[in-house]
Amino acid sequence: MVELARIRVLGPVEVAGPHGLALLVGPRQRAVVGLLALKPGVVLPRWRLVDALWGEDPPRTAVKSLHSHIARARQALDAAGLPAVLVTRDTGYALAVEPDAVDAWRFEESVRRGRDGLASGDADRAAAHLRTGLDLWRHDVALADAEPAGWAAAEVERLSEVRLAAVEDLWDAELCLGRHRAAVAELERLLVRHPTRERLAGLLMLALYRTGRHTGALEVYRRLRARLADELGVDPGPELDALHTRILRRDSGLDAAGPDQRPASPSPVSPPPVSPLPAQLPARVGHFTGREAELAALDGILDAADGDHPVAVVSGPAGMGKP
Repeated sequence: MVELARIRVLGPVEVAGPHGLALLVGPRQRAVVGLLALKPGVVLPRWRLVDALWGEDPPRTAVKSLHSHIARARQALDAAGLPAVLVTRDTGYALAVEPDAVDAWRFEESVRRGRDGLASGDADRAAAHLRTGLDLWRHDVALADAEPAGWAAAEVERLSEVRLAAVEDLWDAELCLGRHRAAVAELERLLVRHPTRERLAGLLMLALYRTGRHTGALEVYRRLRARLADELGVDPGPELDALHTRILRRDSGLDAAGPDQRPASPSPVSPPPVSPLPAQLPARVGHFTGREAELAALDGILDAADGDHPVAVVSGPAGMGKP
């Protein structure tokens, strides 16, 4: 394995060797190197690379074109001082580098350690690892200057999803550390870009609530619920519903201690604290008034039944006073 290579795919594809950067020309040449870098040391069969470069409808010359891209990429790597990196095997090609030479591998390893920190309750460690991993990204998408297709496009989408989930994990850790005011601005920006992301909405609701913006937290839920209904025809999930209910009740379990977690002074127009009583069912109605004739008619039906169990129907529009 070559240890001097440094390969970056979390953004434009870039390979650095002892003699500098490799000059990779054209999106497919960069795609070949980037895809091999996503599987360091693993032989990718030619047919998989053809699928990754051209998708389901490759040209008849696809294999010949692949050989050409491989040859030119190998020349570029040789010029950068990496003559033994791109290797040929009977069934395909591989990059002979250690996994930690590739930024995507280091990113996912940092995310794993960050989530371990969250699971163990060590928010400081979690935040540090997650920031380290997220700092490796130089663009919103991986292989940004390549043209991946087929399974490669799905892999790029997967990395984007891992990145977004890592951002959520990071702000989860930051909230655990009491950095609610800093979280509000960043989470609002993220939710604009990902308006149906329920976890982002939940984190923003909690950050707003803990900075004294109770109605703002409820408004985030209202907007998300309306958007989900309009665009997808669904309601928010049970976790977000539960958080919404706790915020409505001003559940003390959502509060946090510490200088950065003290709620801001309430606005003069803020509603008074909500009692938990509205969450209970109303008391039963003790009696009816204003329907003497109707009640007398029902009593007459019972009297005429002479011990039987008659059925009577009271009908009418909503709000007209049916018992």
